[in-house]
This record gives sequence, structure tokens and C-alpha cells, in this order.
Amino acid sequence: MGIAGSVFAYLFWNIGIATRGPGKTAIFSNFVPIFALGIQVTMGDIPSLAQVIGIIITIAGELLGQGVVTSWFISKGLPAK
Repeated sequence: MGIAGSVFAYLFWNIGIATRGPGKTAIFSNFVPIFALGIQVTMGDIPSLAQVIGIIITIAGELLGQGVVTSWFISKGLPAK
């Protein structure tokens, strides 16, 4: 199970690099703690306030890094700086 998971992880990572490029793919490595927290929750643990704040900061950083926030400002006609 662990070997298959590792094989698929590297396979999908390389597909991501090939299709999106290394810069956009590297940003997604920040999601590892979020997935670990998701596994923790499925095992019955309750996330702390610090963990929830960390998830919010991580997702906000991902959106900024991918340019989603900038494109939202442009679509609304607001100046994106």
C-alpha cells in the first residue's frame, strides 16, 4: 500500500510538472500539511485553532501564488497591484 501510494504520488507529480510547469506545480507542495490534517480528522482528532488558521493562510497563499486573486480583481475592473 505504501509503495503504490509513493509510485502514484511521483507519477502525478511528474504529470503536473509536465503540464503546468515547475513553478506552478511546486506551490502545491504546501498542501501536504493540509492533507495530513485531513487524515488526522478522519482518525477522530479535532484540529486546533492554530491548525485552522494555518489552513486558511496556506489556501490564501495558494490562491495568490496561482494568480486567482489577481484575475478576480481584473475581472471586477479593480486595480490589481
